[in-house]
Amino acid sequence: MKHVAFLIAAYLVGSIPSGLLVARSAGIRDIRQHGSGNIGATNVLRTLGWKYGLAVLALDAAKGSCGVLLARWAGSGQVGQTLGGMAAMGGHLWPCTLRFQGGRGVATSLGLMLVLNPLVAVLSASVFVGVVAFTRYVSLGSMTAASSAVLLLMLRGAPARQVLLCSIGAAAIVWRHRPNIERLLNGTESRFSWRGRTAAAARG
Repeated sequence: MKHVAFLIAAYLVGSIPSGLLVARSAGIRDIRQHGSGNIGATNVLRTLGWKYGLAVLALDAAKGSCGVLLARWAGSGQVGQTLGGMAAMGGHLWPCTLRFQGGRGVATSLGLMLVLNPLVAVLSASVFVGVVAFTRYVSLGSMTAASSAVLLLMLRGAPARQVLLCSIGAAAIVWRHRPNIERLLNGTESRFSWRGRTAAAARG
């Protein structure tokens, strides 16, 4: 029962809508009414700028880390800790606070991996930065990084059940990017601006 309670707590932590709260602190009532309509760091960055985007990134990553740490405090092993991080990620993807319509889980997955396997987290984050720098597509970088994290875990000899759980997480990230995949195929996906706010956001 203790482990179940910690998993529920991890899910509830993951359900905290960081992007929504940070945007409200900046004067935007509902970030879902702006940009891509997502509550994640990228949309906040594009709408409000780097300061707020990085704040959301840090908070969303902290949710994933917290999920792992809660399971660790409950005495769980590597697989149980992975479940804790996945529960927090599930809360971010399907938050009870937002009628189960959440973000895409990229920052939260980074946070859980930072605790589970810091080297894999750093390497997969480097993949993300490299893909975005080369293509300027955040969505492509996110999906590539999530997939590479699973491969890196396998190469580092992680437990099979941990790899399986992380594969499910990576699949969830790709699944949540379905609209982006369609736009990538159609050539209509928005490119990332290193200036932070888009021109439209700056005018609005």
